[in-house]
Order: sequence, then structure tokens, then C-alpha cells
Amino acid sequence: MATESERHRALLAMHDRAYRCVVDILKCAGYSLPHEGQMAYQWAEEEARTGNPKAQFCIAKLTSAGLFAVQDMNLARSWCEESARQEYPPAVAFLAHLAVTERTGHSPDFPKAVELLERAAKLGEVGALHSLATLYLNSRAPHLNREKALSLLRTAAHAGDSIAQVELGLLLIDAEDPALEVEGLRWIRASAEGGIATAHRLLGYYYRVGEHGLPQDAETALAHENAAGKLESEYL
Repeated sequence: MATESERHRALLAMHDRAYRCVVDILKCAGYSLPHEGQMAYQWAEEEARTGNPKAQFCIAKLTSAGLFAVQDMNLARSWCEESARQEYPPAVAFLAHLAVTERTGHSPDFPKAVELLERAAKLGEVGALHSLATLYLNSRAPHLNREKALSLLRTAAHAGDSIAQVELGLLLIDAEDPALEVEGLRWIRASAEGGIATAHRLLGYYYRVGEHGLPQDAETALAHENAAGKLESEYL
């Protein structure tokens, strides 16, 4: 069984938005994860009872992941609903995730997830746009067409969402359209600048083999590969 430290690193490595938000919230409260996880959870639990939506969201995410507490999907949903009632954007977006998670004991409700993500997006949660696009790309939101999904990703990318940038880049770079290929490469570069290891890996490969209009350049390829390795070492 993975240790809490290993699960902590795995969630960060997967670019789990909700967990990264929790890490930031608890850091602002003076707690460093995973080493102070138990104390951080106790703080969040006490704060959640006072009606703090950020703390309620933290409890929801941590109990859903079984980190620093026993995994309890019903408790996670309950605290997430409390936080979402106060219009805390990350909680509204995470509630959408819980709506399609089979581990909750409920059948996946994709229309509900779309509704929640649209609500979160209106509240300013940029990541919700990316999640909406992903539901389409996985054929879970059939009312969205491909152009709408690309539009959602572009909006998130323009707003500085590094994860959306690399996904948008990958979609565009393989579109067999020179103009879209150029745009795709630009978004992958932006994602690399935003600290996404996957984007550095992609650029390293493109420079090593000379793809997508980039010259073969072993030195630049190595620089991107080293940058990716450095970012990944934070999680391993």
C-alpha cells in the first residue's frame, strides 16, 4: 500500500487541480504537506465546522483521497456540498468530479457534472473550462461539439491555465493544418514556461527528432529534458 507521502507526490505529479488547491490553502494556513498532514487536517476540520468554505473543501478532497484521514466518499461529498453552497469555485468544480466518480456509490451523472462545471466557470474557476472540454473529448458531454471544446480550452489557455495549454497544444499540433500546428507549438511552449514537465518532455522530443517545424537541436532538446526531470523530481 502506498504511503501518504507517496500518494501526496502522485497527486501532484498528476496535476490534480483540487489537491494542488488544498496544498496552497494549507500552506497559507502555515502547514506543509505531507509532513504536517495530520495537524493540517485537524486545523481544516476545526475550521470547516465554523463554516470556512476553504477548509470544508480541504476536508472534502482529503477524505475523498484518504489522505491524513480515513477515506469516506459520503463525508467528502457532504463537506464539498457545504463549501459549494457558499459558491467557493474549486468546491463547485470538485463536486462535478464527485458526480462522475463511481467510488461515491452513485451512478455517474454527467449532465450534473456539466451543469456544475458551467457554474464553476461562471464563478471564475478556469480549470472548470478545461474539465468541460475533457468531458467532451471523452464523449461524456455530447451536446458540446469539437469546436466548442477547443474554444473552452483556448479560453482556459489564454487565462494562463498551463495544463489546458499543453492539452490544447497537443490537439492543435496534430490537426494537419500548418496554422494550427504553429498555434499548438506556441501553447506547448507557454505550458513549459508555466512549469509543466509534460510540455518540456514534448519540446525535448520535437527538438531531438526535428518535428513540427523545429530544427534538430540536441542541446535544446537536452535542456528541455533536464527541465522536465527537475520538475518531476519534486514529486518523486
